[in-house]
Amino acid sequence: DAFKYCRMLRTVTIPASLQTVGYGVFNYCEFLREIRLPEGITKIPDHLYEGSGIREVIIPDSVEHIGSRAFASCRSLTKINLHSNIKTIGNGVFDYSALERVSLPQGMTVVSEALFNYCEALKEVTLPDSITTIEDRAFSLCDQLTELTFPSNVTKIGKHAFSDCTQISQLSLPSGVTELGESAFKGCIKLKSTNIPAKLTALPPSAFSGCRELEEIDIPESVIKI
Repeated sequence: DAFKYCRMLRTVTIPASLQTVGYGVFNYCEFLREIRLPEGITKIPDHLYEGSGIREVIIPDSVEHIGSRAFASCRSLTKINLHSNIKTIGNGVFDYSALERVSLPQGMTVVSEALFNYCEALKEVTLPDSITTIEDRAFSLCDQLTELTFPSNVTKIGKHAFSDCTQISQLSLPSGVTELGESAFKGCIKLKSTNIPAKLTALPPSAFSGCRELEEIDIPESVIKI
């Protein structure tokens, strides 16, 4: 956290020789707008830019992992390019950021917990076919998100994964989903149609609570508990 709370810091020049960046180095540097990390760094550490004023991020091709909450609360960050070499993205990386559109790289298997939680400006998300798990609160409170196409390989949708996504009107859940978390779609007030995957055996509490425009739903014979 070498420069944490250096609120007036605007420019940082990093040498190409740098090999490691520590935890939360630029936390809450509110006037820091752009910074380029050198090639060779393989991980963006936890909390690196959390709460900073960064507007543009160029992620080196060498980066394979992005640590938890690395870009959380970056209220000026509207776009980011996540290249195909990135294998894992930690919990809450973009929580409460200003992202508008994002594509996750092919090869990722998990949309981590609270990854896009409270991204109020997020309108478009592209998930790769490799995704199998959408963790708790991954997209909760994304109230500008109008639609989402689920990859066919998704088997788990976590608790509150899409709760209070108030603009989503239609969802087609993959047939392979075997686990649906509590309150997964709670508060999706404009949701009119969706389906229950045939491999689900139980509907958890509050799964569709508050979906006041939901008109019709077919519950498959596989479901033995509501």
